[in-house]
Amino acid sequence: QIINYRTSEDGKWCLLAGITRNPSSGVSGVLQVHSVELKKTQPSMDAHAACFASIKLDNKSSKSTLFCFTKLGAKPKLNIMEVGAPQPVFMKSADLPLPHGDFPVSMVPDNKYQMLFIITKQGMLFIYEIQSCKCIFAEKASQSTMFASIEASQGNQSGIMTIDLTGRVSKFYVDTNNIVKYLSEKKNDYALAGDVARRCNLSSGSEIFSKQFEQLMQQQQYQQAVQLAANSPGGGLRTLDTINALRPLNNGQLLFGYFQLLLKQGELNKIESIELVKPILQKGSPQSLEHIKNWIQQNKLKESEELGDILKNANIKFALAIYHKAKVHDKVISCFLSLAAQEQNDQAATDYFKNVLNYSKQVNYSPDFSKLLQQLVRVRLDRAKDFAIMLLSNEDGGPFIDINQAIANFMQQGDVKNTTNILLEYLRPRGDLEEDGALQTKLLEINLLGNNPQVADAILESEDYQFSHYDRSKIAQLCERAGLFTRALEHYTDLNDVKRILSNAQNLDVNFVLDYFGRMQPEDALDCLRDLLKGAGLKKNISLVVEIAKKWSDHLSSEKLIALFEEYKSYNGLYFYLASSVNSTEDANAIFKYIEAATNLGQLKEVERICRDNKHYDAEKIKKYLIKQKLKNP
Repeated sequence: QIINYRTSEDGKWCLLAGITRNPSSGVSGVLQVHSVELKKTQPSMDAHAACFASIKLDNKSSKSTLFCFTKLGAKPKLNIMEVGAPQPVFMKSADLPLPHGDFPVSMVPDNKYQMLFIITKQGMLFIYEIQSCKCIFAEKASQSTMFASIEASQGNQSGIMTIDLTGRVSKFYVDTNNIVKYLSEKKNDYALAGDVARRCNLSSGSEIFSKQFEQLMQQQQYQQAVQLAANSPGGGLRTLDTINALRPLNNGQLLFGYFQLLLKQGELNKIESIELVKPILQKGSPQSLEHIKNWIQQNKLKESEELGDILKNANIKFALAIYHKAKVHDKVISCFLSLAAQEQNDQAATDYFKNVLNYSKQVNYSPDFSKLLQQLVRVRLDRAKDFAIMLLSNEDGGPFIDINQAIANFMQQGDVKNTTNILLEYLRPRGDLEEDGALQTKLLEINLLGNNPQVADAILESEDYQFSHYDRSKIAQLCERAGLFTRALEHYTDLNDVKRILSNAQNLDVNFVLDYFGRMQPEDALDCLRDLLKGAGLKKNISLVVEIAKKWSDHLSSEKLIALFEEYKSYNGLYFYLASSVNSTEDANAIFKYIEAATNLGQLKEVERICRDNKHYDAEKIKKYLIKQKLKNP
């Protein structure tokens, strides 16, 4: 009579269990096992109940299929053996204390908590822990036969459900809150309690593990203690106390072995990651850093802000990876900036700055960019300049920082060059806006006050920057102070200021001065020329005044220019001024003044030439003038 049919979890094995009745020998169990892969069936065995369990054995990396069955006889036995595995295979057996005349009718595994439930004809329930093959429970569970049973699990509960001949349905399961306490206190089996807690990851076994660990350490069974701590359920023993207990032993080698074991098993926790990295960094060797790099790439270290802080001084990229995983946004950005500051390649540094903006957007984090810029300014000014320009040129939503705060950071360091670059890059795309007048003034001012007046001069000269809203009066004064007299003349409007600048005429570009007088009002121009001829200026500036008079004779009036030279008794100036026009003019007075100047300068050949060739002078007037001069050759 077939009473059970089972297949293994992987589908590779199946079994038939039944009973036979023999008039002479009575009832006996029959069992057949079939291998699907080999297509072979084992000869019938004398067994009453059987099942397959699928669990991960302590010394195996993957699940094993265990064939569990009972055999009667003088001493009933539970047998467990691994099937379908290479040698050596797992094999265990234990006594099955059945009442007289009783026999198993059903066996059901609890794979989750590694238990076997055995139901007998007389209503007995046996529970065995599979790997130890120890009986942990044996009680009568029903007054009648529980003729049917099935695996049952819901949430954290895992066990079996049965129904007996009276129709009563029962559920039996492992109470995870009490199983460890039950095994240790009721069964007095601390080793099994610890194993069950570890294998099933039951935190309720933490006290037992702690006592076991202390006991092993006292007995100097250090390797066993390490194994126990590493495999403690829920990581209950993976604490700083355990690390401190192992640290002084064998010059730290025992602790390092503990960490190696944990690394093989998976990721370290926060405390372990920190305590492993600290001594590794103290070695400071390239090999040590390579180990840390590999652990980070393999996700062996638990990310935390503290771990990132420890790594930052040794390797910023390591710290960045940890901060990124730990979502410490401000320190992720700080690492990007530090890497940019260290970078010698401009494009690579720019990429790090882009990472700052992209990361901030990605995680929806708004850093204090002004503060970040201020920090970068203290480290490396040229990279800070690039970062500032990027922040100011953001097109999506406008600048990330205020331009005035940005340039203030650089000027606090006395950095005129980078401040100038930032202002130029900021102002150029905006064009000549009235609202930027103060910035235009600042741009010119910092260069005129510093040692770079030529930069301000180039900006004012450039066609790329057509600024017109700066404070012209202020810039004029600064240009004068910096020795840029031509720029000062362009900006001054007050005649007194103009006269003061022109007093340095010998330091000015002649062509500029010539053009400048052409833009002045005639009266103002004559007033300035008069100022140039005062005192010592007559000797220093006469050549310049003559050139101005020659170029702007019509604009300023030859009559007034002649009067100007006569006012300062400058026959030299008058002579050279009139020489440029005497051959073409029909102005008799101008010709007379030229002859008069030439006579006083002893240029008698020139007087003779004019008298002979020119047809527009007053001959009588000139004759009387020449006779009066009592020349040597009348």
